[in-house]
Amino acid sequence: MKSEPNFQPNSNPQRFGWPTSEPVLARLETVDQATINSAAGEESWNIGWVFAALRRRAPIILGVATGTTAAAAFLILNQASNTPPSYIGSFDLLVEPVTSDVQASRQTTAAQVDGVGNTDVSRPRLDYPTQIRILRNPQLIKPLVDRLQARDPNLTDEVARQILERRLVVERLSNRIGNRDENTKIIRVSYQDSDPAVVLAALEELSGNYLKYALEQRQTSIGQAVKFIDDQLPALQEQVDRLQARLQAFRERNTLIDPALEGTQLTQQSGTLRQERLAANTNLVEARSRYAALAANDPVAILSQAPEYGTLLGLFQQYEAELATESARMTDLNPDMQYLQERRDNIQQLINREARRVLDKVEDQIRVLEDRNRAIAQSESQIQQQIRNLPAAANEYDELQRQLNIATGILTEFSARQKALQVDAAQEQTPWELINPPTLLRNANGDPTNIASINVSQYLLLAALLGSLLGIGVGLLIEILADRYHAPDELKSGARLPVLGQIPLQPMPIFTADQQLSPLFLESFQSLLTRVNLLSASQPLRSLAISSATPEEGKSTVALYLAQAAASLGQRVLLVDADLRRPTLHERLSLPNDLGLTDLLSDNDVSLKQVIRRRSPDSSLYVITAGSMAPNPIRLLTSPRMQEVARQCAGLFDLVIYDTPPILNLADSSVVAAYTNGTLIVARLGQVQRKQLSDALETFRVSNLPILGIVANRVRVNEKVVYSAYTRV
Repeated sequence: MKSEPNFQPNSNPQRFGWPTSEPVLARLETVDQATINSAAGEESWNIGWVFAALRRRAPIILGVATGTTAAAAFLILNQASNTPPSYIGSFDLLVEPVTSDVQASRQTTAAQVDGVGNTDVSRPRLDYPTQIRILRNPQLIKPLVDRLQARDPNLTDEVARQILERRLVVERLSNRIGNRDENTKIIRVSYQDSDPAVVLAALEELSGNYLKYALEQRQTSIGQAVKFIDDQLPALQEQVDRLQARLQAFRERNTLIDPALEGTQLTQQSGTLRQERLAANTNLVEARSRYAALAANDPVAILSQAPEYGTLLGLFQQYEAELATESARMTDLNPDMQYLQERRDNIQQLINREARRVLDKVEDQIRVLEDRNRAIAQSESQIQQQIRNLPAAANEYDELQRQLNIATGILTEFSARQKALQVDAAQEQTPWELINPPTLLRNANGDPTNIASINVSQYLLLAALLGSLLGIGVGLLIEILADRYHAPDELKSGARLPVLGQIPLQPMPIFTADQQLSPLFLESFQSLLTRVNLLSASQPLRSLAISSATPEEGKSTVALYLAQAAASLGQRVLLVDADLRRPTLHERLSLPNDLGLTDLLSDNDVSLKQVIRRRSPDSSLYVITAGSMAPNPIRLLTSPRMQEVARQCAGLFDLVIYDTPPILNLADSSVVAAYTNGTLIVARLGQVQRKQLSDALETFRVSNLPILGIVANRVRVNEKVVYSAYTRV
């Protein structure tokens, strides 16, 4: 029987005033808007999520790991039992000299058929890729083909060669030096077979064939070189003879042996003539100066050239003095005076004759010096002409000499190599060296090692490890593809909102409000109510909406038991079934649904008092059911009548809880949430997908609606650390 409610307004109606612009709502919007914005970002994984995912997917992981390991074990054991034995052996060939001295010696004796004088010791002489292909050609490995065909006569040559392609390995060895590989001059030949004796015999025969091949190649190369040199020697000798004849003709034509020596001599002669010309010019100048002085009857000049002139001049002066003395006492007719005059005149003639002789002598000297100057100038001109003509002759001589030296050098080198090759051809020394003879791969006991055998235990352990890793990978992949929340911590980190409540999983479905439930389940709603009230301790919340991202997440159950928890504390609580599309509260509470929210909003004759029903006479829980099915719920929920009803309910009750439809694809929950102080989002663990919850939160963020937090539903007890103390009491 329905109990009529006793409606009395709250003592402080302003605490429940409308619209939602109260300080408490402003605080909730400030806090929760930041959490909603952060929830839109990418979710980060953590170690806890990984371990939780592994626990949830343990059966799948175990199944995949077991199946993979079993299949691998079968293949490993089958391979181990059916694989025939295989033994391997090898030998090493040193195909080039180790030291550069030996290599240079071999290159000197091994003629270069591509020309003489272009030997480069540092240049590798062997084309290893080509040489390795040659060592695998059918001619050299024919003994191995014969052995295979002897064991199986049905084998064709082509099939036998294909088998050898797999069994015979010819490779160049390399050494690891620092962080790079350095190639060696060693070729390793390996062969494997099911019979170790066959392996060893094949390697012995193959090594002999390779050494024989190397010797034959050497002899062939020497023979070709000898033939090449024999063909070249006559032409080289003819070239040398021709150049020598040209050089001889040049010397005869230019009357010189060596232009360089001739140039030195001409230079020296030119210098000598220049010195002589300078000396002759000096003497000529001096002679002309003396001649001028003599021509002027300069006694000093004459005396410098003829000492006798001074004696005669003295006598002349003496006679002049005597004549001057005697003239005072004798006349000119006096015989003594005449004698003195005659003697004076004779001396005068002698003086004149001596002066003339000196002058003639100086004239002769001048003529001689002038003739010498002309001769020196002519000689200098001839020498300078020879010096000017010398460079062209020297160039011609040098070119002839250079060609002759080259031709002579080539002829000498070819002759020396001819003799060296003749000596080398007489030797039987192989150019390759067997540094490691054919040996089988053996174990520590000295027995041949079966390389086809496998370490079964090691492979089984590896298979188990890989199977476990594959199982873990599959489990995590399924977890990622499922994209669902499974634990409250995941909700907290993924949604970036506080998890206000953790509702434990019930083994049996909840159909009615009178159903017997565990204390832990009921206590979880007391905890949820406490946390909701603590969101605004100074001004408690008076209305809230409860919704979820998708259907079947338990929002109606949470709304019902949260309302009962608040009513049990003595609060007057109104539970409104605002899910006008799929209402369920009237069935859970066993209440009639003839009049409800739809009727209240669509019919102005229906009053609020008519649609409010009391849970029981002694209960402070009141309920407004959904009522008749509404053809257009969103039109009713957005009507002014709904806003007025929400304002009246907030003024009449301590707490109003609205059970709203799911958020995604419906606008009902957003509309109802606008009439409340905030919304609780219920998330069913194991069902709600991350993207669904993220989209639902984004819907509220765009509408600027406050979200109080998340309620995690169907939490497993062993995951609820917060209630562990209750389980131990």
